[in-house]
Amino acid sequence: GAGPTGPAGPQGAPGIDDFDDLEGLACTRDGQQGTIDVVYTDQAIARPLCRLPGEESAICGDGVKEGAEQCDDGDDDDADGCTMRCQVPACGNGTTEPSAGEQCDDGNITDTDGCSSDCRVPQCGDAKTDGSEQCDDAGNSASCDADCSVATCGDGFVNSSRSPAEQCDVGQSDTAYCDAADCTAAKCGDGDVNQTSGEVCDDGNAVNSDSCTNSCFPAACGDGIIAAGEQCDDGNLANGDGCSMTCQDEP
Repeated sequence: GAGPTGPAGPQGAPGIDDFDDLEGLACTRDGQQGTIDVVYTDQAIARPLCRLPGEESAICGDGVKEGAEQCDDGDDDDADGCTMRCQVPACGNGTTEPSAGEQCDDGNITDTDGCSSDCRVPQCGDAKTDGSEQCDDAGNSASCDADCSVATCGDGFVNSSRSPAEQCDVGQSDTAYCDAADCTAAKCGDGDVNQTSGEVCDDGNAVNSDSCTNSCFPAACGDGIIAAGEQCDDGNLANGDGCSMTCQDEP
């Protein structure tokens, strides 16, 4: 049956009055002698605790919110809105709380120490420069490549956000399709001698009669192109055909 009536009304056995009578009595916890302290939860439920000598009045995990505790739900589950340290989940409190979306929590909100200010594990592309990253603009920008390195022509990463935009990037050496010096597509007439693509010269123009032809080969008598100093050029080096082997008109 019901126990005696206590301050809050009829109580179940043994009753709140009985619990209050336990206050200060000797008890043992973890092999140590202490005294009983009767506390009441937020739901007015009596709970006797065995407090050891020198122990603070607030015990995290006893189900009673006391002292500096922000909460106390009486369990050791960090993912239920009240941490094992009796703190409400918050980035920077030193407890990783996955239920709040945290991947880490090192007790501060500094971005450069391996755990970001929003308690996420740093990774390239998160817009926070951390660890070995040189920069992080969450993708290509005029100054930063998407791999979180400083954007430069010749780094092997094509960055169309640079000015001028890179058309290609093959590192430090020309290829048949890319000029390494300026990260533009290789073509005869661009002013960059690309030997990989077969160019011998490149004067950066489309004039066929100067010292470098439009096929990026040096002008020469017998190439079929009348260049400076030539009176004629019939594409061969034979005499007696109207144009001599030195590309001069024959009588």
